[in-house]
Amino acid sequence: MLILAIVLLTHLLKPTVIGLKDQGCHQLPTWITDNPAFKTPTKINSVESGSGSIVSNKTENLGWVVELNSEPGYGIEIVLEQLQLGTDSNDYLIIAGWPVSTTEFKQIKLYTGKLITAQVFRILNSKEFFILMNAKESKIPPYMVLTYKRFGNSYHTIPPSVKPPAQKDSMFEIFLKGRKPQDYFDASFRAEIKQALRTTAEAFCQMNGIPFNSSILIDEMVVFHRISLCPYEWPERDICIALEHSIYVFGELNPRKRITYNYELTSDHLRTMWFTSDLRAIENLGIGVFELPETKDIFVWWVVVIGITIGSSLVLVVFFWKMEKHSKRIREESTDLSDFEVITHNKRPKFKKLRQQQIPSFMLKASGLSRKPKYEEGKLTSSNIDNLINSKEMDGDDSTQTPIKNYIGSLLFSSNSGFENDEDEMPRK
Repeated sequence: MLILAIVLLTHLLKPTVIGLKDQGCHQLPTWITDNPAFKTPTKINSVESGSGSIVSNKTENLGWVVELNSEPGYGIEIVLEQLQLGTDSNDYLIIAGWPVSTTEFKQIKLYTGKLITAQVFRILNSKEFFILMNAKESKIPPYMVLTYKRFGNSYHTIPPSVKPPAQKDSMFEIFLKGRKPQDYFDASFRAEIKQALRTTAEAFCQMNGIPFNSSILIDEMVVFHRISLCPYEWPERDICIALEHSIYVFGELNPRKRITYNYELTSDHLRTMWFTSDLRAIENLGIGVFELPETKDIFVWWVVVIGITIGSSLVLVVFFWKMEKHSKRIREESTDLSDFEVITHNKRPKFKKLRQQQIPSFMLKASGLSRKPKYEEGKLTSSNIDNLINSKEMDGDDSTQTPIKNYIGSLLFSSNSGFENDEDEMPRK
C-alpha cells in the first residue's frame, strides 16, 4: 500500500496528505506498526512552555511522542514549516494523535515529497501527538522543521462535595454572564458567589414561607457541582458559563430526623429564585443571568429587517426608473428640436430666377418702340407680324431670311437659348 501511494506522488512537487482507510477493524497497516521507530518513539515533554519545535535532517527512522502540559479542553496546533523527502526511496512522514491506535484513520496525516507552503492542522482534545519520519538514502537529503503549541480553552470539573449527594430534583443549572470563565475557578471569587447565593436563598425562603434550619452554611449547603463553558455558537461566549449547583436547605431542624430528609429548595424552587427574586447581591459581583432571545422574536425582527430592506430597494428602483425615464424624454425632445433646425436650414426651397428677356433690336424697330419703352398704364402695345417680317427691307438686309424668322426657327428647332436659367440657391448654413 505504501509503495502504491509513493508511486502516485512521484511527479508532485508539494507534499500530499493521504488519509488511511479503515479496513473494518481499527488496526494500523503493518508498514507502520513494524517500523522500529513506531515501537520505541522518543518521549518529548514540554511541561513548562506548552510549545516547542522539532528539526531533523537524519537519514534514519525516527519517532517522537510529544506531550504538552495541557489541561482538559486544550488541543494541539502543529505547523509543518519545512519538509523535504525523497519519493524515489519511499520516504514519508506521519503525524497523528497519541496513542495512534485510538486515533481515527482520517486524522492520521501522511506526507511525502517537497513542501512548498507551510501546512497547519490541529489535534483536538488531546495533549499528546505522534511523529514518525521514515528517511532513507535518496537523491534528495531529508529535512524537516515542525513547530507545535497548545490552543483552545481549558475546562475542568470542581471536585464533588463530601456532603451527601444532592437528589436529582435539587440540582439546577443556570447560565451566567459578565465574568470570564477562568474567574470562576478562583477560590476567593467562588466564595463571594456562594455568599451572594446564601443571601438570596435566605430571602427567598423567608418570602415564600419555606422552613430552614436558621442559617444556610456556605461551605456545607451551597455546592457547585459543575462549571462549564457555554455553547460555542452563543453570543458573548467568552463571558458566559453554565453553573450546576444545589442549595441544601433542611426543613427538619433535628439532625437525627434527617435520615430520610428531602431538601426544601428543589430545582423548581431554584428556578423560581433565579428568575423572580431580587438578585442584587449577585449582580453586585458583576454577573447576571444569561438569557437568550426568544427564537420567535429573532424571527420577527429578521422578517422586519428584510422587509424594510426589500421595500427600500424597491422604492430606490422605482425612483431611479422614473428619473431615467424623465431624462430619456428630455433627451428625445432636445434631439427633435435640433433635427427641426437642420431641416429648416438645409432644405429650403430652390427658386429659379428668370432673367428678363431682352427684345431684339429688329423687333423694336419693326414695332416702332425704343430700347427702353415707356408703357402707359392700361394700354397694350402690339406689332403687326407683317411689319416684323418685312423689317428686312427696313434694315437693308440682303439675306434671304428675316431676323424674326431666324429667331422663331431657333425657338422651334434649337434649345431655348433666348432665356438664361439661373438657379440661385440660398446659402446653406
